[in-house]
Amino acid sequence: MTVEILERDCGVPIRDLDGGEIAYDIHLRRVFLRTRLADRDDRDHMIARAWEPHPDRPGALDLPSRLLGRQWCRPGTLDCASCPLTEVCPKDVERASQAVSA
Repeated sequence: MTVEILERDCGVPIRDLDGGEIAYDIHLRRVFLRTRLADRDDRDHMIARAWEPHPDRPGALDLPSRLLGRQWCRPGTLDCASCPLTEVCPKDVERASQAVSA
């Protein structure tokens, strides 16, 4: 995530972003599980799934996942009605119920 912030927000040129992985944090875990981007709460599985839609830079999914997780896809109080993914998200709340902060 730090590499993504340096490159995206600070304009620091990074030579090789290949291999940049996602941050396996609570927001990404909850969003990936509820949207069914991931089948299970497993670090390696989620990293592999992030490579599928974004093979050049899976780490680019960190910020959107964090924003979704903090604003709409919160642990207790969901705001699915105003979420930008509401039309495509299956809203699988139960799937993410076991994902808790470590």
